[in-house]
Amino acid sequence: QEPLAAALAECGGLRILVQTMVLHPEPPVRQGACTVLSSALHEKEHAADFFIAAQGARLPQALQRVLHEEDRKAKPEKGEHAIDPDLPLRRAALPALARCIAELPELLDDPVTSSTVICMAGSGDSILRRGGLRLPRFPAR
Repeated sequence: QEPLAAALAECGGLRILVQTMVLHPEPPVRQGACTVLSSALHEKEHAADFFIAAQGARLPQALQRVLHEEDRKAKPEKGEHAIDPDLPLRRAALPALARCIAELPELLDDPVTSSTVICMAGSGDSILRRGGLRLPRFPAR
């Protein structure tokens, strides 16, 4: 069976998943696309080829865009607290971005990456905040 990363890079599914993660109106579908992409990023086999394809599909930039999305609260049902329907997506995107930075340290030269790191480190969500504090923060020179 062909590894996920290789299959996505070869068939064009990578670009479709990136677009789905960023643009789809349903939060669970966006999260599912992000989860598949994250799984492919963490595969050891064919990693170099996949990261080249991921850069071409602008995956790091898409992850940053997702992470910069504002918290939005869905209207609660009676007696419930308001929830952010995109929070699970941002929680899934953060380790994926960390993996991209580990493999592509030149991403740290991009001011948007620095902004993302700062945004996550200051997040109101404790999981995002801890993950943001673990992201590298120094230029890759």
